[in-house]
Amino acid sequence: MRILRQSREDLLKAAKSKEIIIFGAGEMALRLLNAVDIISHVRFFCDCEKSRIGSRLCGIKVEETERLKSIDPSEAVIVIASGNHQKEMAEQALEFGDFDLYFAKVLVSEIFEHISCELFDNQEEIERAAQMLYDDISRNIYREVVKRRMLYGEADFSDLMIDGDEEYIFPQMFEDRAPSDEIIIDCGAYTGDTVELFNREFGRNLKKIWALECGRFQLAKLNDRVQRLGRLPHSPEIEILPFAASDKEEKLEFYHTAVPNGAFVGASRTFAKNDKYNSEIYQVQAAPLDQLIPEGEPVTMIKMDIEGSEYAALCGAERIIRENKPKLAVAIYHSGVDFFRLIFLIKKMVPEYKIAVRHHKQHHVDTDVYAWI
Repeated sequence: MRILRQSREDLLKAAKSKEIIIFGAGEMALRLLNAVDIISHVRFFCDCEKSRIGSRLCGIKVEETERLKSIDPSEAVIVIASGNHQKEMAEQALEFGDFDLYFAKVLVSEIFEHISCELFDNQEEIERAAQMLYDDISRNIYREVVKRRMLYGEADFSDLMIDGDEEYIFPQMFEDRAPSDEIIIDCGAYTGDTVELFNREFGRNLKKIWALECGRFQLAKLNDRVQRLGRLPHSPEIEILPFAASDKEEKLEFYHTAVPNGAFVGASRTFAKNDKYNSEIYQVQAAPLDQLIPEGEPVTMIKMDIEGSEYAALCGAERIIRENKPKLAVAIYHSGVDFFRLIFLIKKMVPEYKIAVRHHKQHHVDTDVYAWI
């Protein structure tokens, strides 16, 4: 399959010289037509569901997929209009000819489209980052995640998950050096789920957690959980820092939103300003980790999952990283450029780091980079 740049603009350019066939005549097709003004260029819909054959959608006939046999691939492009079966439908479409394919799931989502285009526009950088990875498993997972995010936006990623690789507790990081007196910075501590994870996994070998969280709702839940954990035997010292991690001291707009479910600093996710997110917006204090964590603190691990602010946060932790060479577990999936620039930055700070990539969810989220010496 030839990978095309998945954007509304590129589809409209293609429509100037080719007809459009939409494969899938359900809800996703309607969402596509609502998002992109292509109705006048659509030759027909096709669908595998027999109940739809012969019906009309927006006045245009729905045909059997066999109709694709009669179409010259040089004269038409196919848009795959499916929410969950993009890969299978793409393979089916290509059985009828070497068609150029676009994917509605990406085109109808501002976030998916933006990430897809960032990945497409930086393929040389992505391959350079792939070559920096520690093992073939990482390279294979990394390239496949990038491909699926580029084409499908959201799809089934379950075949890329590895049994036994719990997120943030990457086994290879502890092969040569077992956990001992761990001092962890949990950057994006949320409601304390990872604080509890580290407490459970490391037990007596966990000395202290610095838990950074700036969201009001999340902080309240985090405080409750830390108090509960404090009543357990052998609980580590846990210090909550109500800050956003960044590369400088500043006030930032913070968005608490239910679509998608979560919260983030506005500067890291430009889409937050869209009304559809129905965000509660307030200001939070941001500061570099190098300023928040005392000099001389022997940090052994940093975990970051902060909704697109990871690059700035890593820059603000350069002293800690260079001096201590802590294990790193950092989310790279929040933007297209993060897939390569975070790897470049980590390797620049500590060239001897081994770097791996793993994917931890059945869908498109939770792709993380791990670094250790």
